[in-house]
Amino acid sequence: MLFSNLKINKFNTIQKIAIVVTTLAITAILYKLITRTFVIIPLGEVGILSVTNNEQSSNQPLLPGIHLVNPLDKVVTISTRVQNLNQTIELMSKEGINFKLDVNIQYHVDPQKSSELYQQIGNANQDIISSRIAALIRQEIVNYDLQSIYGTERKVIANKLNQSINADLKLLGLVVDKVNLQNVFLPDVIAKSFQDKFLATQLADKRRIEAKGFVDSQNALREVFPPQTVINVAADDSTLHVKEPK
Repeated sequence: MLFSNLKINKFNTIQKIAIVVTTLAITAILYKLITRTFVIIPLGEVGILSVTNNEQSSNQPLLPGIHLVNPLDKVVTISTRVQNLNQTIELMSKEGINFKLDVNIQYHVDPQKSSELYQQIGNANQDIISSRIAALIRQEIVNYDLQSIYGTERKVIANKLNQSINADLKLLGLVVDKVNLQNVFLPDVIAKSFQDKFLATQLADKRRIEAKGFVDSQNALREVFPPQTVINVAADDSTLHVKEPK
């Protein structure tokens, strides 16, 4: 009798454990199904639905919010926030001089074209994007001389690069927000001669501006004083000497 009771208690214990394990397993499966059926896409991201047993993704991206999807399908999220890409690129100028340029590119993924982006380069692979941008910059920069790149037309060049890079990356589903041309690194010998020439040009421009200002000031004085008044103004003297007619 005692042995029979022990046997029954042991059976009941095993049965209870089996029920608990089964319940936990069912709960885990249900939880997984629910979490895979209802997908939450946060702000600043977009979801790409990859259909089961199919390499192609769905053409309709999942925008921020809650979505009901097939639990067997895979959802990949891609950031649509502005990304910063900094790189130093080896370039050649119009004169055939090799130099390096620090470039900063700000871009983001177009949510409506995120599916095309994922199909072509995956999850916005920045290595592929940077190499593509570098090639486009090389094609454009070779049309400009060093003086333009170094300072006089830098903003104009940056705007043209923005347009050409945007036109190319738009095919991937990317939008370029801004192109910044930063530090220019020249070979030492060329840098010295170029900087001397650049400074000389700046000094010449400064002198032309000063000379023009001097001429303008004399013309203004002639309008104030009568024609017969003698006005002596020295370029290096701020004193105005006026001699009235006798």
